[in-house]
Amino acid sequence: MSTEDNIALVHRYLDEVVNTGNLDAARDLFAADHVAHYAGFPALHGHEDWKQLTSMSYTGFPDTNTTFEDEMAVGDKVVVRYVVRGTHKGDFMNMPATGKPVKYTGIAIFRIANGKIVEQWQEADVVGLMQQLGESTAQPRTEPLGQQQTEGLQHQVNVTSPIEEAR
Repeated sequence: MSTEDNIALVHRYLDEVVNTGNLDAARDLFAADHVAHYAGFPALHGHEDWKQLTSMSYTGFPDTNTTFEDEMAVGDKVVVRYVVRGTHKGDFMNMPATGKPVKYTGIAIFRIANGKIVEQWQEADVVGLMQQLGESTAQPRTEPLGQQQTEGLQHQVNVTSPIEEAR
């Protein structure tokens, strides 16, 4: 398949699955041995594993709408930068509905073979999403690490500070 065909397949996935919530439609677009890699989750093997995790998002945000802001294709891979918008109308990650609108971004890479999506990797701004929902534990670290924390990290990974080496 050409890179244009690969991009068209990923657009079909957006139009027929992601923006409709029709997760069963992915069966026609995914290879039988499809693997999905979502940041923070174990690899999902096959349609049913993918559907189980993905349905959680649609339960929480039934009006989900995703747009591709950028896309590129090289060889058998298509990369998209996307924006998701929706309203928190149902349970999501043990949080009851808040009614709050959300907007977050992400990047996905799709590997295509024989006209099907064989593998996908996805990184999304989940911290930003949770902050919009009022989850205070989703605060990113903004202060620098202290000396004690730095020493602890060096010990964990067995790294010597460049300053220590120079002494």
